[in-house]
Amino acid sequence: MSDYRKDLQFLGKYTDLEKEDGIEVYFKKTRNQNPGELNPYLAADMRKAQEGGTNQAVGEMPQDVDLSNVEAASMAALAMRQMMGSANVDLSNNIDVAEHTIKTAEGSFPVRVYRHMNQKDKAPAIIFYHGGGFIGGKMDVVENFCKGLSEKLPAVVINVGYHLAPEHPAPAATNDAYQAVLWVVQNADMLHADASKIVVSGDSAGGTLAAAASFIDREKGTNYIGMQALLYPSLTLLDEENQKYAWPIERFHFEKNLEKQMGDAFNSMGGANVILRTAYVRDQDPASPIYSPLSAKDKSVYPPTLLVSAEFDYLRPFANVFAKELEEAGVKTKSICYVGMMHAFIDKYGIFPQAEDCAEEVIKMMQEVFQD
Repeated sequence: MSDYRKDLQFLGKYTDLEKEDGIEVYFKKTRNQNPGELNPYLAADMRKAQEGGTNQAVGEMPQDVDLSNVEAASMAALAMRQMMGSANVDLSNNIDVAEHTIKTAEGSFPVRVYRHMNQKDKAPAIIFYHGGGFIGGKMDVVENFCKGLSEKLPAVVINVGYHLAPEHPAPAATNDAYQAVLWVVQNADMLHADASKIVVSGDSAGGTLAAAASFIDREKGTNYIGMQALLYPSLTLLDEENQKYAWPIERFHFEKNLEKQMGDAFNSMGGANVILRTAYVRDQDPASPIYSPLSAKDKSVYPPTLLVSAEFDYLRPFANVFAKELEEAGVKTKSICYVGMMHAFIDKYGIFPQAEDCAEEVIKMMQEVFQD
């Protein structure tokens, strides 16, 4: 058995349940994982990228540029887009892929639908939104993760190619996110999908869009969404909330040799808010829950929620705050943290066992929610 398979099994069997920020968090690690260190899979991948000259580490924010200016922020956003994405591995078997286009008053956007070739009965539907800060990313990067979800349950998985800023500023992406839900419901028979078992999910900005779809679904009273799975989501675009909830870097307990690298990455992620507010949100209210889910006054509107974090991710503490407020509002919530991992780890599906285990955890939560 390969080390990958051994570690995947280990992740599935051995989990430490700990109390953090007033919530229960399941900490998952691979074998031979030492505290404060990068997970061996991540460390090896970073070394390989550096040796091959393909390292895509997050760069510094532009200096002496007025990022509250739409043109300057848009240029910065397009530069960020060029650094996004990663190759990964297709682990699936017998998955059928179909291309469709969703037409709306604001313009059309593509979706890819994954379904097991042997599926005969209607299956739960997972609507997935890729990450990329609302200004980048693409369906190709999350395709293998989506195929994995489809095969493991099995489920009908819909990979959404929503409109990106700065070319299409808000509310284009959030409207697309909700329109994808309506499209799945309206086309459930054609998709062989069970419209009573709909999940929205996404990573990073895609997690925000999933939460936005859930909020809009409840606000409009359609109540189609039965669960959301938010993978290291971006939960606020507000500077005041960032300052209030962000952890000091010491609280992440890095090894000394990682402090400079992590500090640069965290500063860059924290500083990206002004770019996203200007290039993406524009004249919309960034405090709206569809852009900053932490700002929702009534968290009980959200469906049962899986929150997944990476131990060494700037966004980790915000997930804890959101989970706590969801639990206090009576929402069924589960929080998972992958030890030694950084942001965007599902981009390495089939390379990092944590990415495949994350797909397994989404499926487990679905089975819990829909058997109730």
